[in-house]
Amino acid sequence: MSENNKAEARMFNPFENFTGRLDKEFQCKVVNVEYSCGNCCKKAVGGILSLIGKDFIELTADDDSIDVLTFVAGVDKPFKQRVREILIPLDNICSVQRAAKKKCDE
Repeated sequence: MSENNKAEARMFNPFENFTGRLDKEFQCKVVNVEYSCGNCCKKAVGGILSLIGKDFIELTADDDSIDVLTFVAGVDKPFKQRVREILIPLDNICSVQRAAKKKCDE
């Protein structure tokens, strides 16, 4: 494979692009992560993206804890638990969001 073809192949590798973007824009920042876990959806809220591994990310709590919300079909409210750190497999991630800064009037 030529160097040009290798570069093109890397360009279209979705995980390489995803982890590269995470590293550049989200590393060491407060994030929310939506991910799947069996038949439910989960959302880790307010964790610091502290590590991007080969096949996982690690979120750690700044000074308090990370809220993990579990959404189950047919249940009105999500279940909530608090954790100090969490590892999430890359294959399970639906989205990673940077938390918005609150405005003074909120």
